[in-house]
Order: sequence, then C-alpha cells, then structure tokens
Amino acid sequence: MDIGNTDLTVYMQHTIAVLRACGVDVDPLLKTAGIVSAELIHTVEEIPAEKYVALLDSAIALNIPGFGLMDGDNISLLSQGLLGYAMYSSATLGKCIARHSRYQDLLRAVFKTHLYQDQSMSWQRVDDVARPNMINTDAKLRYQAESLFVLWAQQGPAMGLSKQWFSTVHFNYSEPEYGAMYRDYFGCEVLFDQPYLQFGFDPQLLQRPFSFANETAAELCEQRCAVQLQELIAGEGLKGKIVSYLAKNPGRNPSIEEVATQLNTGERTLRRRLLEEGVTYKELVKNFRLNLAREYLSNTNLPLAEVAYLVGYSGLANFHRAFAARYGSTPGQYRDMALLSRP
Repeated sequence: MDIGNTDLTVYMQHTIAVLRACGVDVDPLLKTAGIVSAELIHTVEEIPAEKYVALLDSAIALNIPGFGLMDGDNISLLSQGLLGYAMYSSATLGKCIARHSRYQDLLRAVFKTHLYQDQSMSWQRVDDVARPNMINTDAKLRYQAESLFVLWAQQGPAMGLSKQWFSTVHFNYSEPEYGAMYRDYFGCEVLFDQPYLQFGFDPQLLQRPFSFANETAAELCEQRCAVQLQELIAGEGLKGKIVSYLAKNPGRNPSIEEVATQLNTGERTLRRRLLEEGVTYKELVKNFRLNLAREYLSNTNLPLAEVAYLVGYSGLANFHRAFAARYGSTPGQYRDMALLSRP
C-alpha cells in the first residue's frame, strides 16, 4: 500500500474496516501503533506515516488469508493525493501509467513499477524495491503485492471495462494456501514462482480513453507533482544533495572525493552517512543515471548514443548492458514501449 502523498486517514479507516470484517479486535492494534480513535477523524497531517506502518505491521503479522487483496480493494485513485488526481483525469490508460511511473516517488511506494512490452503483451512490472523493510517477511511481501495489483485492477471501470481487465498476473513467490482468492479477485490467469512481479494486458488498452478524462486538470496536477518531487528530493538529506549535484553536472561521473569536497565534508564521513541512509555512493550514482536515462528515453527523441553520454556512460555498449540488467529490456525496447503509451 502506498503511503506517501495520500490521505492516510482514508487508508487507516479502510484497513480498520477490513480487519473488523475479519473479526479482529482492532483496539489492541491501534494501541500498539500509538493511534487514538480521535486521530482518525482529524486531518491527515496529524497522523504520522510511521503510525500507519506500525498498524500494518501488526495487522500483517496476524496472517489473515488474502489480507492484502481485501485491503487493496475499493481504494480509489483519488485517495492517492495530487498524483492520484492526475492519473484519474488522464486521457488514456497509457497517460495514467506514464504519470505514475514519472512521479511514483511522491507516493513513497514500497515497489517501483514501470511499463514493459514484449511481442504480444504490455507488462506493468515491479523493477525496484524502494523500501526493503516493508517486504522483509513472506507475509509482508504478499500483502504489498496483493494490495498493489488489486488497486491497479480497479482502474478497469475507469476505462469502461470490468474490474478484471488483466490478461495475466505473475507473482515471484509460491502460491499461498488461499491462492483461489487471487483468481477470484483478478479473474484471469494467475501464476506463481515467476521471475517477475507483474501483470500483463492487451497493448491496445494503452490507448483506451478514461471515463473521467480531463487532460487540462491532469496537466495542472502534473505540474504540481513535478514541484513536489523536486521538493521531496531536496529534502531527502544527503542523498538529495548528491542527486542535486549530479543533476547539475550531466554527462560527468564525479568522484566521491569531488562530491565530498563540494559538500564540505570528508570522503569517509560521506560514505558513512550514506550507509546510514541505506545506500552506497556507487549505487546512488547508478540509480540516478538509469532513472535519468528512462526520462530521456520516454520524453525525448535523442539518439541512444547521446542519451548514454548525457547520463554519464562512456560507450553505448556499457549503457545497453547496465540498462538491460536493471530493467530487463534494452534502451531501444524501452523507448518503443514509451511511445506506445503516449496518446
């Protein structure tokens, strides 16, 4: 469940309702999470995200069969803040997915997803884990995957389709005892023990109009999302400062010594502080370069060699290898998929 730029009160109330429907006494869970009932009727700013995470941890530990499926059900895009409005107002499914891919960091999502294409299927695939601590048990992994995919499944009615618009759903873990519930919720082929966590659908659906399309409103929301994303990056401590420096030096690979000097700190201190934030300098630079490459591939017609140069790769072959290893497709294939998602 995404818990960033969202209405946490709505999510909390929904989760509590699901737990009660399953016969759970929620009062002890609320107490453990430090949540008092009065908080649930006040503004979202008064409820720290940490409290919702604590509530989820306690709920997931109960091992309720299909809890993620139930908790993801009947959650609207409009509950996901400004980005949710932008997606909801998009002209087509392709535009909706593209906006989600571009600004999903605003949701502080556990999983990061992007669109891929093979010969016959479009795939919305998990290709990165932003918050490993949220999937560090089998039950947590199932919950996050279930709730994420059920939420996406609910976009069917927005296109005039049934809730079950997927062609196939793949999970990268073994089938749980309640596997039949997956087939009931998704209404399509469901496969477990797969290489990727993803769902597939007919590529023609990318051009399917949304029932509540309002591109003017969507673009206004998207502009604000761009501002919020920059504010988020700037506020992400040391990582944000390094990303900002990298963005100001396109085509270069500044050494950690150079970055440390720019930030008025020592190399050892920089390495230690980055480890405290859960990343190494090498990983941070690689993530920045590949994420920037995706933006260039999706939104420009720059030649692949120029994209490689702009994101700091010395040669096209190295760029191809790194991109394919991370995302499972070549830069050219990724651009082709991005073009298909445009209206």
